[in-house]
Amino acid sequence: MHILIVDDEPMVRSSIARVVTALGEPYAAYEADDGEDAIAMIQKEPIDLVITDIRMPAVDGLQLAEIVRRLYPHIRVVLLSGYSEFEYALSALHSGVYEYLLKPASKDSLLNLIFKVHEELQQEKAQDLLGRLRENSVMEKRVQELLYGLPVPHADKDLFPDFHSLAVFVIRAETTELPPRSLRFAMKNVIEELLGKAGKAAVIVEDSHLVGVLFASADLGTNGYCDEVSGEISKVLAQLYRVATTIRYSAGSGGLDELGLLYVEGMRRLSGMDAYSTEADVQTEREEWHRLVKITLKWIEEEYAGELTLASAAQRLFVNPNYLSVLIKSQTDMTFTQHLVRVRIGNAKQMLAETQLKIYEICEKVGYADQAYFSRLFKASTGMTPYEYREKVTL
Repeated sequence: MHILIVDDEPMVRSSIARVVTALGEPYAAYEADDGEDAIAMIQKEPIDLVITDIRMPAVDGLQLAEIVRRLYPHIRVVLLSGYSEFEYALSALHSGVYEYLLKPASKDSLLNLIFKVHEELQQEKAQDLLGRLRENSVMEKRVQELLYGLPVPHADKDLFPDFHSLAVFVIRAETTELPPRSLRFAMKNVIEELLGKAGKAAVIVEDSHLVGVLFASADLGTNGYCDEVSGEISKVLAQLYRVATTIRYSAGSGGLDELGLLYVEGMRRLSGMDAYSTEADVQTEREEWHRLVKITLKWIEEEYAGELTLASAAQRLFVNPNYLSVLIKSQTDMTFTQHLVRVRIGNAKQMLAETQLKIYEICEKVGYADQAYFSRLFKASTGMTPYEYREKVTL
């Protein structure tokens, strides 16, 4: 805590400064003999508390308090006043002055004041930290949603920093078993710090890998920087945690909506597909993406009544579920679940129109065990309950 004592009487200044200095860390005392010197000191040092006499030449205590209130509102100002100035000092409390002390101020009154301000500052710092952690947590959640092609609520867009370019780093630990979750979160903090040198970073911890998103404040230019920071991340993680990592990245200069595609590209590279350079190879790559999506959609059409899930489809294709999820969304503008619901409800409509099966039987045949849940999905998709739909199409 940095305390500035302002008084044109050297003995008064030094007396208060000795009280502060005797406290040791984290307290530090600074001195100024008038308001002008005090302003110059505030511009150079991170002052938390100003203890100032009222009567001083040039800029007096009240003028100093007004300047501090206007330019440095986080700094608390305490007035030192004689008994004859008591009413004058008291009225200043309404002008943003934190408190006043009668001269000569006792050691106990000074200590009580200093400890009170220090406690308030600690509470404010804790609240600020908690607020930043909450904001970072929400931003990370929104980043994760963008990676998977989900829209971000308009109200949360202000959480994202201004940036010139984007880079997505996909990081996988090369171990027979994944590191414990606690270690993955420790790795997250290191990655966040290293990426944060070039802007604002958000790191997402997945089950099989970590994703570092860098909102770079400058143009990343060529891939030189990304190569450099990837190497630094690998080196530091190996030194700190003895974890060997494979890192792949993809960079761009577009907007937030580009994150999903950058993530797909990073995951593709992590999966072993080399970067393509020629137009023909780019077409081959797109055909590979299309093949994975086409196979998945074919399975949905054929196996909708069973226990097909995104995870099981990804396992059969030997790709990461998140990668497959983003790929389907980027290629079709629909998620895996939306496709599955579409096929199931479509087949349910056909059965309702063409068979005499009971609704609970149709529910089971299209893959739902809960009839109430099936009815809600059906109505959300068609605007009618299964019973209402059957009544309409069989009239």
